[in-house]
Amino acid sequence: MGHGFIEWKNTPNYETLKSYEWIDDYLKAGEIQKEILFLREKKSEVRKVQASKRDMVARFKSCWETYEERRIAYLAKILRETNSGSRDPFSRLLHVTSWNPQWERVCTNVAWVDVKAAIDLIFSEQTGETLTDAEREKRLDELDQAIAELKIQLTESSPAGYFKLVRGEIAEDYRQTFITHWRHVQGQCREACGPHGIALSKSPPEEQDAHARLGISSAISKNIGAKSPLPESPFEERERSWGM
Repeated sequence: MGHGFIEWKNTPNYETLKSYEWIDDYLKAGEIQKEILFLREKKSEVRKVQASKRDMVARFKSCWETYEERRIAYLAKILRETNSGSRDPFSRLLHVTSWNPQWERVCTNVAWVDVKAAIDLIFSEQTGETLTDAEREKRLDELDQAIAELKIQLTESSPAGYFKLVRGEIAEDYRQTFITHWRHVQGQCREACGPHGIALSKSPPEEQDAHARLGISSAISKNIGAKSPLPESPFEERERSWGM
């Protein structure tokens, strides 16, 4: 059962993009963007790798020493405030920690030997890769350099004329808007069509090639109610050049 023809569609930026000379650069830019995303994911993985035992010990020793200084300073404060008469500073300490969680945390005595034992336990169960701080920094620097080089290539594959800029920032990629439109139109048709909704067989060769290279065919509708593409342009003055 037929469901009629799709309506002719006005295609955004068609005059700018109808030569399809931009496809090579666009596809290359897409591959570069995938590589950049992959490298960013690698950076995230590197950051999550377990620190080496030596670096962990050194870092936690520094943290523990700072903690001890604070703990002793707070203990000194209590002793200073109860240094007269027969008042018992340790009874006060017990009283303070019973109602003020901050005092309890600060005044808890954690021996370094216990911290070291905890680190030993961590590494006795460690089976994966570890990195020293220097090794981690080196890997991250290498990944940053690779990303920077890819961004240069991305800029070269993305001529400024294909972008709408707002306050110096890219607000729209005309090519992506064009492709999204074409896929939307194709999604309403049961057969291959051009970006205006006209049968692809009526398109110039470069447009037929673009349909294949951009994967527009994957959007062809399988819906029973999908329309047929227009057999030709409804306008006497065609808006395309047919290789003339």
